[in-house]
Amino acid sequence: MAAAGAETLVVGIEHFSEPIRDHMKKHFDDDSIDFHFEMCGKYGIKNVLLMISGYVTETEQDHKNNLLGLEKYQKYALARIIYAINIGVNGLSILPFTPLSDMINELDIQYLGNDEKNDWVSGINPGLTRMERLKRAAEVVYYATKLGYRILHLQTKIKEIEVYIEQIKNNQPIIPILVAQPEQMHI
Repeated sequence: MAAAGAETLVVGIEHFSEPIRDHMKKHFDDDSIDFHFEMCGKYGIKNVLLMISGYVTETEQDHKNNLLGLEKYQKYALARIIYAINIGVNGLSILPFTPLSDMINELDIQYLGNDEKNDWVSGINPGLTRMERLKRAAEVVYYATKLGYRILHLQTKIKEIEVYIEQIKNNQPIIPILVAQPEQMHI
């Protein structure tokens, strides 16, 4: 790929906990991630990682594994092989006609409030409330930043988390923040 001119890959790693990726039907394990970053480092290919926090089946241990993955791959972030992370902080959306929406009954997903895509709770993981998902997303953003990762749209993400938490505390409907002119990603 490098010989053909590839400079940057946008990779849906999604989560550093293998059971989460398995449930998402991602077809790669931890060894594959290790090999991927090793080869990208060897050939100088940058990565922008797409990440999710608060997946429906995410346990506290899965969340810890996600944070441990950030530690494990920190050397690639510092070398800018992992150029940046893009993580959604508005919680996992369950969109129609997706594999996850096909598992609504199996996961005992109940929609709450006005924001039907993001405001849900699962009967198989009832502790993973919207507030808990926001807390975990904030922890991932904070920890990744502390370890030297670049987070795309960091200031916007911090503001979003603050606003969403206030809306939840005040029992207000969650109103997504719209950014008039989003930051541009220059790689």
